[in-house]
Amino acid sequence: MARRRLFTSYSQLVRERQRQVAAQERATRQSQVAAERARRAYERAQALDAKEKQRLLLAAEMAQVEADNYDLEALIRELKDLLTTSLSKPTFELTALRRKAERPTFHPGPLAAATPPPDPKAFEPPEPTGLHRHLPKARKEHLDACERGRLAYEAAVGSHAAAESQRHERFQQAMQEHEQQVAAIQAEVAAQNDELDALQRDFDAGKSEAVMNFFALVLDHSHYPSDFPQDFRLAYVPESKQLVVEYDFLASTLSHRSAPTSTPRRRGRSRRQRDL
Repeated sequence: MARRRLFTSYSQLVRERQRQVAAQERATRQSQVAAERARRAYERAQALDAKEKQRLLLAAEMAQVEADNYDLEALIRELKDLLTTSLSKPTFELTALRRKAERPTFHPGPLAAATPPPDPKAFEPPEPTGLHRHLPKARKEHLDACERGRLAYEAAVGSHAAAESQRHERFQQAMQEHEQQVAAIQAEVAAQNDELDALQRDFDAGKSEAVMNFFALVLDHSHYPSDFPQDFRLAYVPESKQLVVEYDFLASTLSHRSAPTSTPRRRGRSRRQRDL
């Protein structure tokens, strides 16, 4: 029951978050449309006097500033909800990164289909008919035709056997290459799973490098806003079991605008600490 309530609560949070994002996107589009309309009005007023041009230019600039500031407010709200949103997600486990070696299907194509052998009846001449069949010349011609048919059939059988031998050889080569591909995939998956197992053992043993690598994976697989920086540093103190996470980002990106100006870029730092 507790798990069901937790899942229901999490689903409600997700739906509420989706509604907030949809509302933010609608408001952003409306602001952008207003800014675009003001810009087009400014372009249509190029022939007006300088005072009217200045007024329209100011309106376009202010509409753009309003749109930019609304986007900034949305980003700030998303950053404020970042911790609670992350905590509502399932716990990260290394087992989720384990892979299963999927064996690709072998597709030999036409190499898998044998060519039918020659039909000897196709090489037999027709029997002479009527009174003509009793003539010695007719019988001799028929015997000669039978001999030519026999030789042609034997040649066709030889060609078929050679073609089948080549097809079988190419089929075996294709199968061997497929098995090599399967072995390479299995080796790659096994190596990755072995690395995860080793990381889990070292993490359980409290080794500093393993702890930092584990939480680097946690951060890499966490959900962040699209423009959120992913440059971070980790430090772990085994004696106090304290993990320090440092994020660096440009503080100027979180500054409201009053007019389009070039703002000096300042570096800001966010630091989170976690006791293990």
